[in-house]
Amino acid sequence: MIQARRTRRKVSGYIGWGFAWLAGALVVFALFDLIASVVWHGVRAFRWSMLVQPTQGVAGGLENAILGTFELVLIAIVFAAPLGILGGVYTSEFAGTRTAGIVRFLAEVLSGVPSIVIGYFGYLLMVLHWHWGFSALAGGIALTIMMLPYILRTTETSLRQVPYAQREAAWALGMTRFQAISRTIWRPAAGGIATGILLAVAIGLGKPLRSCTQQAGARTIRPGS
Repeated sequence: MIQARRTRRKVSGYIGWGFAWLAGALVVFALFDLIASVVWHGVRAFRWSMLVQPTQGVAGGLENAILGTFELVLIAIVFAAPLGILGGVYTSEFAGTRTAGIVRFLAEVLSGVPSIVIGYFGYLLMVLHWHWGFSALAGGIALTIMMLPYILRTTETSLRQVPYAQREAAWALGMTRFQAISRTIWRPAAGGIATGILLAVAIGLGKPLRSCTQQAGARTIRPGS
């Protein structure tokens, strides 16, 4: 009886492992097939001229999309980086516990808003209500709203990781709070702040808004402009 149970368990184990290996092989095969198909068709269709030719309807190159995307991200960084860094410094060093909690909560909520919602808000406000049209400024401001909470939160986190003893040492030397931040606290946190800005840039490049961002990226850079 015991030997029969062991045999059944071994057979069940072999069957289970067989199905597991089969399922894994199917997943790996599908993944490699997908990658191979994308690379094969992409290499065959790729032309260097695609990068310098403007889009013409559904044909043409990618010049509009590439230059428009970089223009939008540049505009967004010009607005989002100073606001996010200053907001993170205020939340970490100057704001009270309650105010800092409110700012963190608002930043978390804003970072969780879908990009299509922010894009539609920018489209209604800036494109239709303010009559800016499908401009790079409208798309850049919409991207700023999406990138701002990431810069703010990473800046605050980087500053809060600096030991409090370093602040006390700066104050003991007679420095004001602003001098302590600009001369002693800023440098150890600079790497984390730069990481937050790069993260925001990656988000701006990888998750373009469906309304303002895509339209501005396709239409602001025109042939001959």
